[in-house]
Amino acid sequence: MTDGTSNVDPPLTEREEVHIKLLNSLKSSGTGGELGVVRRIATWIDSPRVIALIASHAPWFDDWGIREAFIRNEHTPERIRGRCARAVGVLDLLRELDRVDLSGEEKAEVRDQVRTLVRTLPVEDRDRVRARALELSSTRDATQAAEEAVAAAGSVAPDPDDTLPVGLARPVEEEPERRLGPTPVPSDEDEITPERGKARAISTLATDRKVALARTSRDLAVLQVLSGEEADVVRLALLANPALGDRLAADIARSASARVAREIYRSRRLFQRPMVRRALLESPNVPSAALVEVVSSMGDLRGLLGLTQNPKIRSMEVKARARARLTSLFRSLGSTEKITTIRSSGRSLLKALWTDFFRDEELVLRCLRECHLDKGLVLEIARSSIAPRRALKLVGETPSLSAPYEVRLALVQNPKTPPSVVKRMLHGLRPADRQALEGHPTIGEMLRKSS
Repeated sequence: MTDGTSNVDPPLTEREEVHIKLLNSLKSSGTGGELGVVRRIATWIDSPRVIALIASHAPWFDDWGIREAFIRNEHTPERIRGRCARAVGVLDLLRELDRVDLSGEEKAEVRDQVRTLVRTLPVEDRDRVRARALELSSTRDATQAAEEAVAAAGSVAPDPDDTLPVGLARPVEEEPERRLGPTPVPSDEDEITPERGKARAISTLATDRKVALARTSRDLAVLQVLSGEEADVVRLALLANPALGDRLAADIARSASARVAREIYRSRRLFQRPMVRRALLESPNVPSAALVEVVSSMGDLRGLLGLTQNPKIRSMEVKARARARLTSLFRSLGSTEKITTIRSSGRSLLKALWTDFFRDEELVLRCLRECHLDKGLVLEIARSSIAPRRALKLVGETPSLSAPYEVRLALVQNPKTPPSVVKRMLHGLRPADRQALEGHPTIGEMLRKSS
């Protein structure tokens, strides 16, 4: 297994160390109340090594919210994503059996597909799928199908390739309060370039003199030099200066210490400036109340989506709240507005609204039939393990939708795609992709029969 660390892995980054330290602390506490935090990390973390650590701890990996987060996270190693997608795909097929509008033929096809897929799962995953299906299913059909599928799978040994990495942690030093250096931003407002001599002269001043200058100076060049000071007393004095422009205030907010961030939040004059509010989201030391207020006040879907994607925003709380706000606004839209929003925002919106979009079969089918979606959106539908089965079938049977090779390959790899569609797509796959799929427990059998 190569998803974890190895002898040739680069050193852990500071961010990886912080998250690994946090996860090891949560793991040792073993209370079960940490799942919300772990789900947020699993959704947004961009480190395969941190993802592998989460996957190696059974109480976390058994959580369906974490498995769905792994599927959505594009940084999840493929071995982990594939195992999660198969289990979630089986569970979602059982969910579809609860539907009252399925024909007898469709129910029979789904039951057969469930039996086949369950045999591809590791033994422990079969038991988890069965338990989850019994917990969630509202009809006898889905409950009985789960029981039959697990029983039919028998005692087949788990695939050794599904073994997940363990023992990833290493000691991490205590992280002090992060005090980031300034990030200079070119100023259209000020158009200032401090002379080197003036900067050197200011740097030699005593702290009390710098504070006095910061509080009273109207010289924009002086203010820009002082904004690079790390001392809180200097930065707090700058914040009290009415001459401080939005860009310099935002620069201070972006790299603010906890003390400075609290002062910005207390000062309505500063906190209400849009540029300053956005910059605060990138600071690791901002009070939670400030983050909640900023995100809750946003009513722009694109802006909220941008928060979930901004790599400069490291706070999992910001991203989680932005996605919750995004979900709330999306749910309030009518069908036509939803479709317009999806077309304009693309794949990233589908990832952020994973359940709300893919569990709405009518919306997904209408998008596919009416919207002339670009390849990226169709690909996201084709590879989703909770996309409606009818939607996957529609993509596979519509030449204009399945024309891109990546879409056809995604349909073949998707555990929920109807077997009839998979068989039809196999013949057009490239030799290298066919060879890679030969070891797949269900697709490999189809390949051998089609040869």
